[in-house]
Amino acid sequence: MAESATFRANRWLRTCNLVLQALLVVTFTAGLNYVAISHPWRFDLTASHRYTLSPETLAFLGKLSRPAQIVVTIPEDTDKAIYAEALADLRGLLREYGIATMASPERRITVQYLNVAQRLREANELGIDEPNQVYVLSGDRRRAIPLEELYAVKNGAKQSFLGEAAITPALLEVSSPEKSHVYFLTGEGEMPVDGAGSNDRYRGLSALRVALQALNYEVAPLNLIAVERVPDDASLVIIAQPEAGVSPGVQLKLQKYASGDGRSRPGSLLIVLPRAPLNHGLDRLLREDWGIDAGDDAIFDNSPGAVSENGDLILSFFQDHPVMQKLNDYKLPLQIGQTRSLFPEGQRTLRGDLVVSVLAYSGESAWGERTLGRAGRATYDPGFDSKGNPSSKGRLGAIMLSERIGAGANLNFSLPQGRVLVFGGDTISNDRIVNPANQTLILSAINWIINRDTQLNVPPRPIDRYQLTLSQAELRRLRLSLLFIAPGVAAALGLLVYWTRRN
Repeated sequence: MAESATFRANRWLRTCNLVLQALLVVTFTAGLNYVAISHPWRFDLTASHRYTLSPETLAFLGKLSRPAQIVVTIPEDTDKAIYAEALADLRGLLREYGIATMASPERRITVQYLNVAQRLREANELGIDEPNQVYVLSGDRRRAIPLEELYAVKNGAKQSFLGEAAITPALLEVSSPEKSHVYFLTGEGEMPVDGAGSNDRYRGLSALRVALQALNYEVAPLNLIAVERVPDDASLVIIAQPEAGVSPGVQLKLQKYASGDGRSRPGSLLIVLPRAPLNHGLDRLLREDWGIDAGDDAIFDNSPGAVSENGDLILSFFQDHPVMQKLNDYKLPLQIGQTRSLFPEGQRTLRGDLVVSVLAYSGESAWGERTLGRAGRATYDPGFDSKGNPSSKGRLGAIMLSERIGAGANLNFSLPQGRVLVFGGDTISNDRIVNPANQTLILSAINWIINRDTQLNVPPRPIDRYQLTLSQAELRRLRLSLLFIAPGVAAALGLLVYWTRRN
């Protein structure tokens, strides 16, 4: 009887022991998973830290004011190598954004891959219609990032991946409650922003307006004849070919705006000059304030390839500057309508607070025609027409930038105090902005002028390329090795083991 009770007690003890062991294993596993989810430790062992966000990005993500969504519209079944490579690069990067914000629902970033052709209803609900782009959305604000902004290109070949430096500023932009305001000057013969005339389809600016609104800018017309000053919220004023000439009163208001008179910060201007001999009325602002001299001529170039089919001048010589970076990287030629020549005004550019640069030049064979309208045919007159100086290899300036630099308070470096970008001819109207180089230049210029292109201190991610080069003989030997040598070695080892065990 005692022996039976002892056996029963031992069985219960073993059962309890097994139950406790099972509970211990379950508890340990659950606790380990909780710690892993709440306090994850991840190690990036790649040489280039491919799967690690920069400290700057992590700090900025902590400042997001609301959740955001990243939508990639590159089809997953694309058969184009350039899109497939971009999709692979984006997958690894965007996964890091989601992981970095996983613990904060109020700042969480979600990622979606959307084929706009197959899932049209979802695309329409999100307001997305362009394939092969990256969209950053937050609330009613959105920012489109084309693929060319994701790579650094040199001589037509991709050198590094810039996805983090493009996506992080876009996230901060769409999550911010404030918008940058761009005003178009009206009332003095400028190109219409929303015109209804028969010629407005080509000379109007509706395509540029739509592109700016897609980049989250607030766009509005501005008639300085009817108001006393440029609005305080203006980040940029665009003056698009004032064919009636800017009146002295309006010019004075623009001077005060660009110099920061009565404002918390200086303003910026983007000016497209009308064709010669029309008077633009901006001599005092350009020459005296910003050191830019606009010639009373029209640039002509009879060399092959210098003029497009519709008569636009083709520009291919660009300064090494952030505004022109994409055009230089991708070797994109710019098309510009009949344009004046632009020169630095000598005395003004000697001032230490002005940095004046020519961003785009004509070809060496071009000249500035001063007798346009009086002669039936444009020909170079050495005694009358203008030519570029030897320092520019005889080329004429067509796009110029002037930036006023001021010392920051208690700082050891200088800060920009207003910028003026001048185009000698039309590059922004509806019929010219369809050229990819024109649109790239205008949007890059506006982003740079307003300081929206400020790059984070994010190192570019190198693009790892692996290439296996084999001759036909080497490929044949490799095939034979895989088919016969590796299986033969395994078979020999098996026979050796069998022979050893048998004897």
